[in-house]
Amino acid sequence: MKRSGKMEKVSEAFQEAEGVLRGNDAFQFWLFQQRWPSIIGDVLAEESYIGRRDGKRLFLYVTNSVWMQEFMMQREELLRRIQEDPYGARFEELRIQMGPRQRRVRPTGHLADMARFYDTRKSLPPVTAKEEQWIENWTETHVGKEELRELIANMMRGAIGCRKEELAEGFHPCARCGTLCAKGQRLCYRCQAEQDRRTRNRVVLLLKARPELLYEEVCRAVPCTYRQFAEARDLLIHRYRENYYNQCGTEEERRRLLSLLIHKPFEQITESEAAHILSALPVKKRYDGNRQKEGDHS
Repeated sequence: MKRSGKMEKVSEAFQEAEGVLRGNDAFQFWLFQQRWPSIIGDVLAEESYIGRRDGKRLFLYVTNSVWMQEFMMQREELLRRIQEDPYGARFEELRIQMGPRQRRVRPTGHLADMARFYDTRKSLPPVTAKEEQWIENWTETHVGKEELRELIANMMRGAIGCRKEELAEGFHPCARCGTLCAKGQRLCYRCQAEQDRRTRNRVVLLLKARPELLYEEVCRAVPCTYRQFAEARDLLIHRYRENYYNQCGTEEERRRLLSLLIHKPFEQITESEAAHILSALPVKKRYDGNRQKEGDHS
């Protein structure tokens, strides 16, 4: 029952978001302005733009008197094209006025993000009949609550459309898990992160055995980036230093720590040399209970 309640809340959230997108008139007018080049063509759109609206009147601005004359001659044709747009169908009168050239600035902010998402969802490739049948069978089998089936079916249609869109843009399956990844990348983000982790662990094991090795020498044995080498080396240094600070490290760890720091072969470092050089590092002070009691009595 709790799960059903959560799904109802999700359904309500989706319906509310969809209502905001479809019901906000200012937002729809902004989308209509962005579609102006597709309505009249890129050439005419360079010299004109939709400025504002007043009821059923739409105000169009052009850049100079020459284009003003051209647009006045095509007023009826322009109005017809505008009325073919779902939002532009409401306008019955077109006013053409002079105005400054509009700056073509790429929209930013939450409103632009919502618009791009909304337009992308509308332009997704259609779902085939076979895919539609699979969605219907899956929802009937796995979704017990009938009123949620259509919501989940729409989400699945959107996911299928997004995958088709990404494939059309050059995305390709990951070589390891099959998840779509961008052009030029062999692995997806997760698989790449897992591979980097495994490579770093191999470098750690190599440096534990040969702590004096430099990056070029490590890279010949285990192909890696300098970042992976640095992370592995820092991991070992931190581990050895922490044990040294807590005074629980072994003599061998102290020698390996010094080898990592000065790149001197581990076999050539003596115990006394490691103790002398590392003596400058801080160590954790041990609590002396007897000394504390003597101080209290005095």
